[in-house]
Amino acid sequence: MNRANADRSLVNLQKSGSTARVLNLLDVHRRLAGNPVLQDRPMFQSTALNQAIFLKHRLRPHERELFSTSRTTATKVIIPLDRTDLRAGGQSFFIGEERADHILATHFSNNARLTSQDHTLLEILDDIPSMDPFLLRETLARNGYMPALEYFNISEADLARMREFVESEMAGLTNLVAAPDGRGAGDFTQKLLAQTPDASFEPLREALRMDATQYRDGIFAWRGLLYYKWISSSTLRESSKTCVEVSNFAPAPPRSVENSEYIREAKGRINAAISRAVGYVIEALSDYDSSYNIFLAEERPSEFRDFLLSAPATFVRLGEVIGSLQHINSFWLFRMGTLNRGRVTEADFVDILIDFLSSLAFEPQGITPAPAAKVRVGS
Repeated sequence: MNRANADRSLVNLQKSGSTARVLNLLDVHRRLAGNPVLQDRPMFQSTALNQAIFLKHRLRPHERELFSTSRTTATKVIIPLDRTDLRAGGQSFFIGEERADHILATHFSNNARLTSQDHTLLEILDDIPSMDPFLLRETLARNGYMPALEYFNISEADLARMREFVESEMAGLTNLVAAPDGRGAGDFTQKLLAQTPDASFEPLREALRMDATQYRDGIFAWRGLLYYKWISSSTLRESSKTCVEVSNFAPAPPRSVENSEYIREAKGRINAAISRAVGYVIEALSDYDSSYNIFLAEERPSEFRDFLLSAPATFVRLGEVIGSLQHINSFWLFRMGTLNRGRVTEADFVDILIDFLSSLAFEPQGITPAPAAKVRVGS
C-alpha cells in the first residue's frame, strides 16, 4: 500500500465530514460509537474498510499509469494508521488499479481476508459517480445491500423535503398512471423514494411501454435525475457565492510575484470551468424537463421512454459535475471558517486553487454553457 503523505489533508477530510466527494465511514463510527445498528447492519464486513475514508479523486498523469484502462477519476480508499489520531497518516490504494488484487490480498490476509460482498461493494463504490448519500443509498439498495441508514447521513427533514419536491413533480402524472384504487401519482412518489426499490408500479410501466428490465433501469436513472434537480438550485447558488468569495479573498502574507500571477490566471480558469459546469447542469436538467413535459402535455410516452433509457449516461455525468461543484463549495466553506480565514497564506490559497482546478478538469461533451449560467470570478 501507498503511504498517504498528506497528513494535514487526512485530518481535513475528517473535520469536513462526508461530501459528494467523500464517504467518511470513520466519522460515522466516531460519532455513533457503541450504536448496535452499526454492528447489526455494517457497510463492510471488514472492520478496516468499515472505518475507512473513500474519496472520489481526479487522477494525476502519473497515477493514470496504475490502471490498465483509460480513466480520469478513481476512488481512493484511505485506511488510517491510527483511528484516534489522523495526524499519523494512513495507507491508501485505488479501487481497480492494476495491483489492487495483490494489495488487497497482502493487506487483508488470514482472518482479515475480504469477503466476496466486500469486493462487490468496493466495485459499486467505484462505479457510482458521486458519494451523495441519497444516491449511494439508492445504488446499494438496487444491488441488494441495505446497510444501516446512519451510514448515509440523511436526515428525516431532508427526506421529507425531497418527498414533497418529487410529489409536486409527479402531480401531472395523475391522469396517465392512476391506479384502479385511485392512488395514482401520490402512490408512485412513495414507491419512487422507498428505501426498498419497487419496480412493480404497473400503471406507469404500461404508460411508458417498457419491459421489466427497461423499467427497472429507467426508474433508477429517474430517481437520480430527480435528486439532482432537487439539489441543483442550492448547489448552483452556493457555487455563485463561492466564486464571489474566491474573487474577493485576500490571503495572508508572505506574497510573491509568481504566486500572485498564478492566482490571477487560476481565477480566470476557475470562472470558465464553473461556467461550463453550471451550463451543463442547467441544460441537462432542461432536456429532462422538456421531455417530461411533452410526455405529460401530449401523452407521447415513446419520447420520454427513450429519454429514460438513455438517462443513465446523463445521470453519471451529472453526478460527476454536481459532485465537483459540491466539493468546491464544501471545502471552501470549511477552509474559510472563522478560525481559518486569517491563517490562509498565499501559498495555501494557491494549493486550494490547484485542488479546485483539478476537481473541475472535465469537459462535458455536447453541451454549450447557457449564457445566463455564467458565474464570474473576478481577477
